[in-house]
Amino acid sequence: SGLQSAYITNNPYPPGEKDKLNFSSGSEAYHAVHKQYHPRYRDILYTENYYDIFMLDMEGNLVYSVYKELDYATNFAIGGTGQWKDSGLGEAFEGALANPDDITVIDWKPYGPSNGALAS
Repeated sequence: SGLQSAYITNNPYPPGEKDKLNFSSGSEAYHAVHKQYHPRYRDILYTENYYDIFMLDMEGNLVYSVYKELDYATNFAIGGTGQWKDSGLGEAFEGALANPDDITVIDWKPYGPSNGALAS
């Protein structure tokens, strides 16, 4: 996808440091919004020692991630074609859709985009 090219493939930082890119060039509004908010989300992630911060749209598309791993700009809907739709993040997405007023907790399990590191 265009976002994967802009924030992963053409990102000058090495794997594990993709979060250092504050924004990618381009005329799309996404880049301006990323430039405005990404440094703050990255600071929260570092301060709170979070695994990552993910934002998905209502269709299951991962539209934001601090770390920009290979799951970024892919789909997590159970009926979709995303490679990691059956992962814990896919389960969390489906749980949030089914019960939007509840917190969805998923058991720890290996997460492919993070080289199999345990994630919940």
